[in-house]
Amino acid sequence: MKKNLVITLLITALFFSCGPAIDDNNLPNQVEIEDHLKPFVGYWDADKKSYRDTHEWYFAPDKTCQYFVADILKGQGVWDFNPTTSILATTIESNQWTVTLTSDNSWAGVCLDGSNSSIAFNRLSDAKMAKYAIVGSWEGESGEKITYAHYQKFSDFSQWGNVSSITDNWKLCYHFCRFSEWGEDYDGVVLRLNGRCYVDDYGDILGYDTLTMYLTDGCIMNKFLCKQDKAYGNSILFHRVELTAEEK
Repeated sequence: MKKNLVITLLITALFFSCGPAIDDNNLPNQVEIEDHLKPFVGYWDADKKSYRDTHEWYFAPDKTCQYFVADILKGQGVWDFNPTTSILATTIESNQWTVTLTSDNSWAGVCLDGSNSSIAFNRLSDAKMAKYAIVGSWEGESGEKITYAHYQKFSDFSQWGNVSSITDNWKLCYHFCRFSEWGEDYDGVVLRLNGRCYVDDYGDILGYDTLTMYLTDGCIMNKFLCKQDKAYGNSILFHRVELTAEEK
């Protein structure tokens, strides 16, 4: 009896610790990651007191990288880490560091820009990753299509978000979404706030829904589950799609 009880408890603990089952079959952009690169792959906040704005980086498993300042994409390039010299280098403004410490959710190093200043990088939360990972084109199970641009500030309003559309019938407007923390049961659940800004007037936030992110290694998101906050409670699973040259 005790043996059966122990086995049952172990199975239960394993089930809840793993969270919901995610089918990663047939996901595009799966990249084999070298072991010495794995600690650095993902989205990072550069914690440096001299920065006035947030400085965030994305080191992708295919060795491409992106650099964001105050949520705006400022540069794209490539990166690599040399385990022999402990140097992590990028082609973006020649940023490189001698890595002195690594952990699951942070790493630290010394800037090789002549200043010899220390800097720490902390892994972004799901909500902060979502605004970057959702960029691209998506298609829902019933053919719904949506494309998100990079997180940005609108020219007509002091409003920030991921732009999903710039037309609404005959009116010119910006559709935008923002993300905040939501849920504690498992990773990947964030709250998506939806709204729109019209050129000739202002549209308040219309509502919100929960977004379940499905992240593969390297924080690549190839599908997300959108549960709308409405009485009928629709849930739509979106998959990333590649645009043709004509569509781009």
